[in-house]
Amino acid sequence: TNIGHALSAAGVAGLIKVLMAMKHVQLAPSLHFNTPNEHINFADSPFYVNTALKEWKPVNGKRIAAISSFGFSGTNAHLVLEDYPVKNRRSDNKPPAIIPLSAKSEKQLRIAVSDLRSYLVKKDYQLDQISYTLQTGRRGHEYRVALMAWDVKSLVKLCSEFLEDKSSDQIFRNKGELTSRSKNSSSDLNTIAKNWIDGQVVDWKSLYNSIPQKVSLPTYPFE
Repeated sequence: TNIGHALSAAGVAGLIKVLMAMKHVQLAPSLHFNTPNEHINFADSPFYVNTALKEWKPVNGKRIAAISSFGFSGTNAHLVLEDYPVKNRRSDNKPPAIIPLSAKSEKQLRIAVSDLRSYLVKKDYQLDQISYTLQTGRRGHEYRVALMAWDVKSLVKLCSEFLEDKSSDQIFRNKGELTSRSKNSSSDLNTIAKNWIDGQVVDWKSLYNSIPQKVSLPTYPFE
């Protein structure tokens, strides 16, 4: 009822709708509903028609959805989806993480850094999840910056320093060398970050004893 008759695309439309509901933890209302079918006994069933945007609360710690797609000649498909839990793994005494960001222009790079900063204040991600996602899930472009952060809070601060053009001993830039080295930084990580800034291929997975979970982060800011 929200997008009209999708014909053969009805099933995939339902799939996309459920995935968006899981991402935003919201249940979209069914439009144009006034009275229920008299042959459906909703009162004595666990089912109801959702008529307003509402929070999708988990049941027994899970959010599970069923999708039915009915096609031509009696063909039908049924799919059950469960949301993917984000595992927060906390560990002390971890080295700093390299947060690489790049773009086709300096303007787009600044937008990418700004988007990341705004996004992180709303999410409860671990630093290794953020670094691994950006290291292995994004293409490297001409304009680059690598931020060396110890935790998410310091990463947000580094993003602000970059946008305000403040010098920092933790920020690598695509123009020139690192201004100064922090005594707490790993020299090996400094070298890896600098190599990436210079356009070299980096084996990011070699930095991890166990592969972190990828998370949803802002996409490329196209002009």
